[in-house]
Amino acid sequence: MTALRFFLLLLLAGLVGCGTRSGNLGGDDDDSAGIVGDDDDSTAADDDDTTGDDDDTVGDDDDTTGDDDDTVGDDDDTTGDDDDTVGDDDDSTGPPPTEPEGMVDRTYCLDWNSVTVNDPANIFGILQILGVSVQDYPLLLTPTAVDLTNGEIWMIVTGAEQGTCNQDMTVSTVDLTSTTPGAYSAPLFEVGPGDFSTMVDGFQMTIYDMEMTGQFSVDNTEIYDGTVTGQFLVPPDYASTACALLACVPCPGNASQSCLNFDAEDAVFTDTGAGPLVVVP
Repeated sequence: MTALRFFLLLLLAGLVGCGTRSGNLGGDDDDSAGIVGDDDDSTAADDDDTTGDDDDTVGDDDDTTGDDDDTVGDDDDTTGDDDDTVGDDDDSTGPPPTEPEGMVDRTYCLDWNSVTVNDPANIFGILQILGVSVQDYPLLLTPTAVDLTNGEIWMIVTGAEQGTCNQDMTVSTVDLTSTTPGAYSAPLFEVGPGDFSTMVDGFQMTIYDMEMTGQFSVDNTEIYDGTVTGQFLVPPDYASTACALLACVPCPGNASQSCLNFDAEDAVFTDTGAGPLVVVP
């Protein structure tokens, strides 16, 4: 990345804010008894209960907090999960894999399009404007071992070739569990911290203290509900400009360097079917 492109990135990141929406929900019935936000596609003037959710045949509710009673159990609020006790909830812990060690020596490929980046806000969109497509460079990870008795897991991570889930043999693999084993309580895992660098459109992206969490699917073909966190290194030549616009923090292990917090969630990784990653020094 050229100096000009990086400067523009920092400037845009400092100016971009989160959009908000406001307004009334359409279609609520005004003759309900003290219930707001319920929809008027039920046959009665209001819903059949006191919580403001709807019991119609399509099962979707028009409020922001209520749940629905359809067969899939999800609702239309901003988090995409359901608030009742019987439906499926995307924030809950799923069932453990049927093969407790079946994830070992598989390579999982991250779909960046599944990820929600909380911090820095809209960073992928800003990079896209500047011609840097992070989404074209998936992360790859392989669990190398698991200890079910002690609840431990070992895992390595690296980068993929542009536009594929093939391992980039020019990028070093990083053992996120080289110092301390990760935690594993089926189906949940947590590994890290570890320092990771990869090349994205000619730009070296370094994340210090990278940690990853997620849960394995029942058949071990997927990792879902994943998170990626760490500190993104700001190139020293641009630290004064970056930290005037953004909330920089001292980099782990080197307080003279400046970093930006990186926080992403909702990550989905899929088994590539290629077997384990090759360790690259």
